Amino acid sequence: MTNRICFLSAPIGGDDSPQRGQYLDLCEILRTVCETKGIELTLVDPLHMTTNGEIIAQVVEQIKAAEYYIADISGANPNVTHEVGVRDCIKKPCTLICEEGADIPFNLRTRRILFYNFSKPPGMIQFQTKLKKLMRENLQEEASTPVPQPTITDVIETLQKLAAQSRAA
Repeated sequence: MTNRICFLSAPIGGDDSPQRGQYLDLCEILRTVCETKGIELTLVDPLHMTTNGEIIAQVVEQIKAAEYYIADISGANPNVTHEVGVRDCIKKPCTLICEEGADIPFNLRTRRILFYNFSKPPGMIQFQTKLKKLMRENLQEEASTPVPQPTITDVIETLQKLAAQSRAA
Protein backbone atom coordinates (compact mmCIF):
# COMPACT_ATOMS: atom_id res chain seq x y z
CA MET A 1 0.00 0.00 0.00
CA THR A 2 0.99 3.56 -0.61
CA ASN A 3 1.08 6.40 1.88
CA ARG A 4 -0.25 8.82 -0.72
CA ILE A 5 -3.98 9.32 -0.20
CA CYS A 6 -6.78 10.79 -2.30
CA PHE A 7 -9.93 11.42 -0.29
CA LEU A 8 -13.30 11.31 -2.07
CA SER A 9 -16.41 13.13 -0.90
CA ALA A 10 -19.54 12.14 -2.82
CA PRO A 11 -23.26 11.50 -2.36
CA ILE A 12 -23.47 7.86 -1.26
CA GLY A 13 -27.20 7.11 -1.30
CA GLY A 14 -29.10 4.37 0.51
CA ASP A 15 -27.95 0.74 0.54
CA ASP A 16 -29.84 -0.46 -2.56
CA SER A 17 -30.50 2.89 -4.22
CA PRO A 18 -29.53 3.79 -7.80
CA GLN A 19 -27.39 6.56 -6.26
CA ARG A 20 -25.35 3.94 -4.34
CA GLY A 21 -24.73 2.03 -7.56
CA GLN A 22 -23.57 5.20 -9.29
CA TYR A 23 -21.33 6.01 -6.31
CA LEU A 24 -19.71 2.55 -6.41
CA ASP A 25 -19.14 2.85 -10.18
CA LEU A 26 -17.55 6.28 -9.69
CA CYS A 27 -15.32 4.90 -6.94
CA GLU A 28 -13.99 2.19 -9.24
CA ILE A 29 -13.25 4.72 -12.00
CA LEU A 30 -11.50 7.05 -9.56
CA ARG A 31 -9.60 4.17 -7.92
CA THR A 32 -8.22 3.20 -11.34
CA VAL A 33 -7.09 6.78 -12.05
CA CYS A 34 -5.54 7.15 -8.59
CA GLU A 35 -3.63 3.89 -8.91
CA THR A 36 -1.95 5.20 -12.09
CA LYS A 37 -0.59 8.04 -9.93
CA GLY A 38 0.49 5.76 -7.07
CA ILE A 39 -2.27 7.12 -4.84
CA GLU A 40 -4.76 5.19 -2.70
CA LEU A 41 -8.40 6.27 -2.91
CA THR A 42 -10.03 6.70 0.53
CA LEU A 43 -13.79 7.00 0.94
CA VAL A 44 -16.21 8.27 3.54
CA ASP A 45 -17.30 4.94 4.93
CA PRO A 46 -18.83 4.90 8.41
CA LEU A 47 -18.23 1.15 8.66
CA HIS A 48 -14.48 1.72 8.48
CA MET A 49 -14.37 4.71 10.82
CA THR A 50 -13.30 4.08 14.37
CA THR A 51 -16.07 3.37 16.83
CA ASN A 52 -15.15 6.25 19.14
CA GLY A 53 -15.89 9.88 18.46
CA GLU A 54 -17.97 11.69 15.89
CA ILE A 55 -17.88 10.51 12.30
CA ILE A 56 -17.64 14.08 10.99
CA ALA A 57 -14.50 14.69 13.10
CA GLN A 58 -12.93 11.60 11.57
CA VAL A 59 -13.94 12.73 8.07
CA VAL A 60 -12.40 16.17 8.69
CA GLU A 61 -9.13 14.56 9.81
CA GLN A 62 -9.02 12.44 6.66
CA ILE A 63 -9.75 15.47 4.46
CA LYS A 64 -6.96 17.41 6.15
CA ALA A 65 -4.45 14.55 5.89
CA ALA A 66 -5.11 13.63 2.25
CA GLU A 67 -2.56 14.67 -0.32
CA TYR A 68 -5.29 14.92 -2.94
CA TYR A 69 -9.02 15.57 -2.65
CA ILE A 70 -11.91 14.99 -5.06
CA ALA A 71 -15.50 16.06 -4.38
CA ASP A 72 -18.45 14.93 -6.47
CA ILE A 73 -20.85 17.85 -6.11
CA SER A 74 -23.63 16.20 -8.14
CA GLY A 75 -27.03 16.80 -6.59
CA ALA A 76 -25.98 19.61 -4.23
CA ASN A 77 -25.41 17.23 -1.30
CA PRO A 78 -24.96 19.34 1.88
CA ASN A 79 -22.41 16.94 3.41
CA VAL A 80 -20.19 17.16 0.33
CA THR A 81 -20.52 20.95 0.24
CA HIS A 82 -19.47 21.10 3.91
CA GLU A 83 -16.49 18.84 3.23
CA VAL A 84 -15.39 21.06 0.31
CA GLY A 85 -15.49 24.00 2.74
CA VAL A 86 -13.25 22.10 5.15
CA ARG A 87 -10.73 21.47 2.37
CA ASP A 88 -10.91 25.15 1.36
CA CYS A 89 -10.17 26.19 4.94
CA ILE A 90 -6.87 24.34 4.92
CA LYS A 91 -6.00 25.80 1.52
CA LYS A 92 -5.13 22.53 -0.18
CA PRO A 93 -6.10 21.63 -3.76
CA CYS A 94 -9.62 20.43 -4.37
CA THR A 95 -10.88 18.90 -7.61
CA LEU A 96 -14.61 19.23 -8.12
CA ILE A 97 -16.41 16.75 -10.36
CA CYS A 98 -20.07 16.65 -11.30
CA GLU A 99 -22.39 14.57 -13.43
CA GLU A 100 -23.51 16.47 -16.52
CA GLY A 101 -26.91 18.07 -15.94
CA ALA A 102 -26.84 17.68 -12.14
CA ASP A 103 -27.78 20.50 -9.79
CA ILE A 104 -24.68 22.41 -8.60
CA PRO A 105 -24.65 24.18 -5.22
CA PHE A 106 -24.88 27.95 -5.68
CA ASN A 107 -21.64 28.72 -3.85
CA LEU A 108 -19.66 26.31 -6.06
CA ARG A 109 -20.96 27.41 -9.48
CA THR A 110 -18.02 29.74 -10.12
CA ARG A 111 -15.41 27.04 -9.47
CA ARG A 112 -13.69 24.89 -12.08
CA ILE A 113 -15.65 21.66 -12.36
CA LEU A 114 -14.79 18.52 -14.30
CA PHE A 115 -18.07 17.15 -15.66
CA TYR A 116 -18.67 13.49 -16.38
CA ASN A 117 -21.15 11.41 -18.35
CA PHE A 118 -20.60 7.68 -18.07
CA SER A 119 -23.62 6.67 -20.14
CA LYS A 120 -21.28 6.08 -23.11
CA PRO A 121 -17.75 4.63 -22.98
CA PRO A 122 -16.10 7.69 -24.62
CA GLY A 123 -17.40 9.80 -21.75
CA MET A 124 -15.62 7.62 -19.20
CA ILE A 125 -12.36 7.63 -21.15
CA GLN A 126 -12.47 11.42 -21.61
CA PHE A 127 -13.14 11.91 -17.90
CA GLN A 128 -10.25 9.65 -16.89
CA THR A 129 -7.87 11.45 -19.26
CA LYS A 130 -8.87 14.90 -18.00
CA LEU A 131 -8.72 13.82 -14.35
CA LYS A 132 -5.23 12.34 -14.75
CA LYS A 133 -4.06 15.64 -16.24
CA LEU A 134 -5.67 17.66 -13.44
CA MET A 135 -4.14 15.44 -10.78
CA ARG A 136 -0.70 15.73 -12.34
CA GLU A 137 -0.98 19.53 -12.49
CA ASN A 138 -2.35 19.88 -8.96
CA LEU A 139 0.17 17.51 -7.41
CA GLN A 140 3.08 19.32 -9.14
CA GLU A 141 1.69 22.68 -8.04
CA GLU A 142 1.27 21.46 -4.46
CA ALA A 143 4.81 20.08 -4.38
CA SER A 144 6.33 23.30 -5.70
CA THR A 145 4.21 25.76 -3.73
CA PRO A 146 4.42 25.93 0.06
CA VAL A 147 0.92 25.83 1.52
CA PRO A 148 0.31 28.64 3.98
CA GLN A 149 -1.17 27.42 7.23
CA PRO A 150 -4.54 29.02 7.91
CA THR A 151 -5.07 30.95 11.08
CA ILE A 152 -8.18 30.55 13.21
CA THR A 153 -9.33 33.88 11.76
CA ASP A 154 -9.03 32.43 8.21
CA VAL A 155 -11.14 29.44 9.22
CA ILE A 156 -13.81 31.58 10.89
CA GLU A 157 -13.99 33.97 7.92
CA THR A 158 -14.33 31.09 5.46
CA LEU A 159 -17.07 29.46 7.54
CA GLN A 160 -18.91 32.79 7.82
CA LYS A 161 -18.75 33.25 4.04
CA LEU A 162 -20.04 29.73 3.45
CA ALA A 163 -22.89 30.28 5.94
CA ALA A 164 -23.83 33.59 4.29
CA GLN A 165 -23.79 31.99 0.83
CA SER A 166 -25.87 29.11 2.09
CA ARG A 167 -28.47 31.47 3.56
CA ALA A 168 -28.61 33.44 0.30
CA ALA A 169 -29.25 30.31 -1.79
